[in-house]
Amino acid sequence: MTLVDPKLHAMRAQLAGLTRHRGRNDPSVIELAERFEAERRADRIRELVAGWPPLSAEQADLIAALLRGPDRAGGSG
Repeated sequence: MTLVDPKLHAMRAQLAGLTRHRGRNDPSVIELAERFEAERRADRIRELVAGWPPLSAEQADLIAALLRGPDRAGGSG
């Protein structure tokens, strides 16, 4: 089991408090929720990549293109 990053823990607590006081549809709640999810995903990706062997430049470029998504990958998708 992976421990929760302290930064994520603090963001989650802040999001819970803000949501409780302002509601889910408040723009500041929505913005913080989006930032939290992006940070949570990045944390998971860092954890996953840490166990990989070194990548070639081509492999790294492919993975970066996949993460950018089909609309921004620069390929035929």
